[in-house]
Amino acid sequence: MIGPLTLLWLSDVQGDQVDRLDLLEHLLPVYGEIFGRLAARGVEWIQIDEPILALDLPLAWSNAFERAYHILQYSPLKKLIGLYHGDLRPNLGVAALLPVAGLHLDSVTEPELLAPVFDRLPVYKVLSLGECDTHSGWHQESLLEARARFGENLMVADQFAA
Repeated sequence: MIGPLTLLWLSDVQGDQVDRLDLLEHLLPVYGEIFGRLAARGVEWIQIDEPILALDLPLAWSNAFERAYHILQYSPLKKLIGLYHGDLRPNLGVAALLPVAGLHLDSVTEPELLAPVFDRLPVYKVLSLGECDTHSGWHQESLLEARARFGENLMVADQFAA
């Protein structure tokens, strides 16, 4: 599911007087309702994709992540913040400290993008790595390091999985 901040970032608003971030307070109850309905149907986990975490965000937007996810933490689902195709380092501090169950990174192609995540993400959180090339030497080393650090809180998807 696309995250609330990415949704607002990508949205067009009519009129110069509308700040997209002002709409966040109206959007979060909708997300809460969706999460509640999913939980009522037996869903336990949801991946919330926030690809704008790979951007150099203005401070107001970075701060909005904390506010939004502190509100959404009270919904009954375990939340996995997803990032695909990008460098999380500009916002790693924000992402690592969000009150969510974990972080999902997809298509990590450079080892220097993973090391900071290993250092900053608390080990009690889930680290999910998608599209990992398990045949690559550096990927194997990184996965061993991640396994040693996160143990049972590590999820890995092989890029060759169907």
